[in-house]
Amino acid sequence: MKIAHIDKEVREKLLELFADEQISEEWITTPKVIFNGLSPLEVLASEQGKTKVLDAIQRITYGDFS
Repeated sequence: MKIAHIDKEVREKLLELFADEQISEEWITTPKVIFNGLSPLEVLASEQGKTKVLDAIQRITYGDFS
């Protein structure tokens, strides 16, 4: 999976956070507790998915790993 195929804003935020495409791809395809066991990529397919994924990225950016 290439992150080039995901939402532009999400992709940019991931690359800002991780500064590495491979790590960004790994993060977006790995299931997360915060998303009830879904991957961020799966969450993006939902109606409010982009907002939820961007919120998670922002929380990580500011050190909130809960």
